Amino acid sequence: MMAKSKARLVESEHAEEAEDGGIATAEASSEPRVNKSEAIRAEGRAILDAGGQPRPSEIVRSLAARGIDVAPAMVSTVLKKMGVQRRARRASASATRQAAPAREASPRREPVVSAESFTVDQLITAKKFVETVGSPKRAMALLDALDRLM
Repeated sequence: MMAKSKARLVESEHAEEAEDGGIATAEASSEPRVNKSEAIRAEGRAILDAGGQPRPSEIVRSLAARGIDVAPAMVSTVLKKMGVQRRARRASASATRQAAPAREASPRREPVVSAESFTVDQLITAKKFVETVGSPKRAMALLDALDRLM
């Protein structure tokens, strides 16, 4: 209750000061308030009607010439809400460049494998393979040949 009565008191004091010329209200100011979003929409529609694509930088410049200060981000947001699609970006130089010719294949590097990365089952299978082939050297030669085939 006290907050409402205090607010009314403050409002009445401001009204008295405005009558005396102390504090000017928004209604009493000489410049009418401008709806920036509506100005952006009007400018965007005008560009669309002329067959162009509204660009935020163009709209910011034209509104600044009329004394309306707007940010390009605000223009982009309003245009997006209007349903205006953004212009597609240009392809970068690297995307338009043709693929470089293939180089000769370099010798394949073997991955560094530690003994900890094998499971016990894999080691047992490898041991059986070596026993089947006859020696670890022969097993390595067979695996190298298989690697070249794949």
